[in-house]
Amino acid sequence: MRLLADITIPGHHFGLKAESAPGSEAFVVMTLGFLVFLFIGFGIGAYVLWRRERHPAPHRKLLMELAEESSEERLAANEPRKPEPDGKPWERDADWWKE
Repeated sequence: MRLLADITIPGHHFGLKAESAPGSEAFVVMTLGFLVFLFIGFGIGAYVLWRRERHPAPHRKLLMELAEESSEERLAANEPRKPEPDGKPWERDADWWKE
C-alpha cells in the first residue's frame, strides 16, 4: 500500500513529511497562548463580579440598605389596615370564623 507521502511525480516533490514547519509550530503555540489568555481573562472577570456582589463597598451597602428600608415602608403603607376592635380583648365579631 502506497501512502501519499511516497507518491512522487517526476519534477514535483509534494510528499508529506513527518517533521513540522517552524511556522506551524509558532501558530499552534500562539493559538494556545491566546486561548489560555482568554480563559484567564474570563476567570478574572468572573471573580471580580462575584467579589463585588458578595462584598460591596460600604457606600453601596448603605444605599442597598436604605433602598430596602424604603421599599418595606412603601409596602407597609399600601397594606390596608384592619380596624381595631371595640370592646374587650376576649370579645369577637359575629363573623370571626369566616376569616
